[in-house]
Amino acid sequence: WTESFFCCCHPGAAIGLGAAPLGEMSVDEKSSGIRLGPQPGHPGPSETPSESSETGPALARLPVLLVPGFISSQLKAASSTLCPQWEGQPIWISLAKLGFHSMHGKGLWEDPQHLALKNKWLQHLCLCSPEEESPGIRLEAVDGLDGIRSLDSESLFGMAAEASQIFAPVIKVLEEIDYQAGVDLDAAPYDWRFAPDILQKRSKYFEVLADKVEQLNARGTGVILLAHSMGNKVVRYFLEYAQHSRGRWWLDKHIYSWIAVGAPFLGAAQALRSTVQGMSEVRPVFSLGESMMFARSLSSSPWLFPIGSQATSPCCFLRRQGVLEIKSMKARVA
Repeated sequence: WTESFFCCCHPGAAIGLGAAPLGEMSVDEKSSGIRLGPQPGHPGPSETPSESSETGPALARLPVLLVPGFISSQLKAASSTLCPQWEGQPIWISLAKLGFHSMHGKGLWEDPQHLALKNKWLQHLCLCSPEEESPGIRLEAVDGLDGIRSLDSESLFGMAAEASQIFAPVIKVLEEIDYQAGVDLDAAPYDWRFAPDILQKRSKYFEVLADKVEQLNARGTGVILLAHSMGNKVVRYFLEYAQHSRGRWWLDKHIYSWIAVGAPFLGAAQALRSTVQGMSEVRPVFSLGESMMFARSLSSSPWLFPIGSQATSPCCFLRRQGVLEIKSMKARVA
């Protein structure tokens, strides 16, 4: 976190644009309608006194909604005909399921038709198409703050929680200053394996996210969206979705600001590398072949591919003796 880039802006700055600079800025409403800082109709934290104290009226806290990044939401098995005993249990990530279920001999497949993986844990995570999981398997994100505190909160009698923590330190700090879960603090975990439009088709994710924002904005101060990594791609998609489905007035009423932490607005070269060479994040538990299969099955991976200026020059450089060539290409389909 200490090495991450922070950008704070009003959501209007993100509609149709990239990241806006930090600070106060306003633009003619006829151009893009950008206005950073408190919006008209937003009382702001210093203008909405809550209960008085001995030192005077306390400042109202702005509600905070946390949006995690790639592989940073816990996933549980909603249903599984492959391993029925796993239903209702965490799959990503669970050290208990990294044991004998992921250990196997040479080769990836259990059958000559390449329908069943030897690694049953991996088969629960891999997608068989951009919109579909393996037959008989359905994973869901663990909702609320518990879904993003840490990736494994149960293994080793809870000792794995600290080693796999995600937003736990942030949540702890906010709770120490009296933020309350479900009142002025919440999270929006998601199934990071899927592209954003598929998230909406599968679980109405962006409608649920909008409902959470409205619930947090009970006092009408507006909500702060705090997102990390790919979570900022999710937020930007959400802002576009909300403006299209609910109108710009909804954003001005319910979103106070957006804090982008480590935001890959122009994509990330690592996403391309992971798709080609396998995800380094899972190499400790997957073989090279398994990590490549996992990365290439995710429909969210292209969402993180480099765009804009990063994509105007080659993103990958290979020796001439190599047998694989990757080019940045554009196509217009009539």
